[in-house]
Amino acid sequence: GMHSITKSLLDLAKRLGVRFNFEMPVEEVKHKKGRVNGIRVDGKNIDGDLVVINADVYTAYERLINNVKKPEKILKQERSSSPLIFSWGIKRECS
Repeated sequence: GMHSITKSLLDLAKRLGVRFNFEMPVEEVKHKKGRVNGIRVDGKNIDGDLVVINADVYTAYERLINNVKKPEKILKQERSSSPLIFSWGIKRECS
């Protein structure tokens, strides 16, 4: 099911050299001269060229990305849940 897609992507990323640190809350996304250069976790800086944030943009700017000009127009938009899931039932067989 859906879990196998996530596991396959994780396995591929690991084979390509991506490092994952689970169960470690990020304190800050580090940046310099307009470019991300890592994160701070448990008071320690971890360097990186790319940071993937699995949070909504509002949370990212309010809690993780400091000392930058925030996109006020985006942050003022009405917030909604990210996922949209459809559950459809079909009562007949297609031939």
